Amino acid sequence: DFIIKVDTDEFLAVFDEESNDFSTSIAEYLSGFANDSNHPLCFEHNSRVGYIAQSEAQKSVCEVNIHSPPEKFPTLIAEADNVFKGVFNSKLPFEDININLGGHVGSNSRGTTRFAVFHFHSRCVELEAQSAKQACERHNFISPEDSKDTAISKMLKHSKCSVNDICKTCDWDSFSGTSFHKMQFYTKWLACEELVREEYYGQTRTAHVGKQLAASKVSVALASTMKRSFEKFDL
Repeated sequence: DFIIKVDTDEFLAVFDEESNDFSTSIAEYLSGFANDSNHPLCFEHNSRVGYIAQSEAQKSVCEVNIHSPPEKFPTLIAEADNVFKGVFNSKLPFEDININLGGHVGSNSRGTTRFAVFHFHSRCVELEAQSAKQACERHNFISPEDSKDTAISKMLKHSKCSVNDICKTCDWDSFSGTSFHKMQFYTKWLACEELVREEYYGQTRTAHVGKQLAASKVSVALASTMKRSFEKFDL
């Protein structure tokens, strides 16, 4: 009935208006959908995910284990912006769905839903650097065999920066092209690691975050669900 594209660092949930929190169970929200034409999810257009829990990088957690699981990180609960994630009506003609790489809202979407997404983009800076490196290699901006200096030199060609005193003089916003933000981050990581560490753990990612609804906290519901999943599937 619906298509919601989620990435590997995202988990689907439902916003509970009474508790002002996320529930990892969607059964209640879907209840009655099949037989009730007035159900809030019975619409003839595309809609969108209404809420987001954006993770906050935690230096204290990462110092223990950079591969700490998502439920160890606090999330900021907020209304999602108008382009975050689409809830696509699978009954529509395919040309009216047009799901892009991020599964973001299309121009023909209307309204919102109580669907919510935990987004654990920000966790440990080493993982962010690894992800950026892999993206740059896939796009052939750099090669796995490149030395640090060679990789920096290759990526700087996609910016207005020079290698001279790069940490103090580079206009990091001058990077352009496909996945330019990955090149930007990885270049800065290779050239100015300490600066990146300081900035990474000192800021809150606000991409797709609208009105904040609750203070940042570790989700008890998500931690409980992850624990049951690990036990059930022996992960």
